Amino acid sequence: MAQFRSPVIQAYNISETCLPGAKLYFYATGTTTFQDTYRNARLTIKNENPVIANSWGFFPDIYLGASNYNIVMTDKDDNQIFSLDPLVVGSENDIGYD
Repeated sequence: MAQFRSPVIQAYNISETCLPGAKLYFYATGTTTFQDTYRNARLTIKNENPVIANSWGFFPDIYLGASNYNIVMTDKDDNQIFSLDPLVVGSENDIGYD
């Protein structure tokens, strides 16, 4: 298990304006097949996909299983802000990207 935040994730656009209702989509790397994320470190409570930011643009806790992910962030209207593929999740607390 690895936690996807350090210490929190807040969504901003290129003008550095926070993005309330921003969305983080999690897919299996190289695909658009949804990949599970979790609300807790024990990986027993799944997040919705996408994970949606609050009114200040902050995302809740997001924990990742031992898989590689394709991550896409959009604004509330699904305009893409960025993507990262792959996000490599290895052993506990070992996250990287290529």
